[in-house]
Amino acid sequence: MLLAMLVAAAVSFASTPMVKALACKVGAIDVPKDNRRMHKVPIPRMGGLAIFLAFLLSVLVFADIDRQMQGILLGSIMIVILGVLDDIMALKALPKLFVQIAAAGVAVWHGCTIQFVSNPNVFSEATYLNLGWLSIPVTIIWIVAITNAVNFIDGLDGLAVGVSAISTASLIVVALMVKEVNIAVILCALFGACLGFIPYNMNPAKIFMGDTGSTFLGYMLATMGKLRNFNVSWLPSYGPEMRGGTANCSVVLSRDPIGSPLVDKDCNLLVALNQPALEKYLPTLKKNGILLYDESNARCPEELGERVVYTLPASDLATQLGDLKYANSVLLGAIAVMMDDLYLDEEDKVDFDRVFEEAIMECFREKETVIQNNIKAFYIGKENARRITRQG
Repeated sequence: MLLAMLVAAAVSFASTPMVKALACKVGAIDVPKDNRRMHKVPIPRMGGLAIFLAFLLSVLVFADIDRQMQGILLGSIMIVILGVLDDIMALKALPKLFVQIAAAGVAVWHGCTIQFVSNPNVFSEATYLNLGWLSIPVTIIWIVAITNAVNFIDGLDGLAVGVSAISTASLIVVALMVKEVNIAVILCALFGACLGFIPYNMNPAKIFMGDTGSTFLGYMLATMGKLRNFNVSWLPSYGPEMRGGTANCSVVLSRDPIGSPLVDKDCNLLVALNQPALEKYLPTLKKNGILLYDESNARCPEELGERVVYTLPASDLATQLGDLKYANSVLLGAIAVMMDDLYLDEEDKVDFDRVFEEAIMECFREKETVIQNNIKAFYIGKENARRITRQG
């Protein structure tokens, strides 16, 4: 798994400059011609091609390809080709929709379907309804919707690829917990491909993913959980935080039927970065769930019940290192402590730390200071994270 991640990260990182040159040559350039665009100079698009090539290579080398995965890979190729053409010549919406439906149909034909939904009849004894033949159109609609959802959040430097990487990391943890090694390998390849591209997409971005990358990532996240009979729901929410609200990304991966693609309650782990997010999403955390919050920007709620709480001043610690961006690595250190306490055995604890260090070194290998500060931030997070248990 680690090797699949590192190979994907290395290929993505190494191939992005070549994809950037290709984008300039074929005219896949985003020109800032309206107020909606944040950048001031023309920026190459089509960076998602590097993510896809890195992912594909790593999966072909390290993963077992069954019928469902064959369908997902074939559909992803269709999505990437569509994205490349759209980045070059700006296709109309309707032809794009038809190709996306066809790509989703390929995955469905190979066995990736949503078979059950929750029964809206509260008086019925049946908890779930078997969709039967309706599973085909429902699954196609779901895949197309999530594919475009990731495309729609690709509006700020690093946002879509960052959210996708975090979501993929969550799926990796769940896959490992239920001992689905092959799925974890495939997800590690996707995670590594995202990590390798992030350095080029951070503000100020040197290249954009374009439709090539955003639609590919959305398609993969919508289909990956269906492998080996998993049920998956992934839903990002973006936009309101620009006006003082909150943003979130919800992930569900389960062997049992998921009643609805919308995720609005009963989460197992809540990571809150500020007070508005904590107040809004705490009611969605299970009564015995786990809460991790940044005490630099939020305070511990009075009523916790049986919930397990971890906290640390992530933003303050990152600022002491010289850049608020290091708060992400600080929080990852806190998550590592939580995993150590509740899930991982001694061997896995060492692997968790090593995976983080090697991934950081691979992604930022030409930036020694950034590497050292992120690794330092990770271990500072481990040192400063503490567990609080209250009865509310």
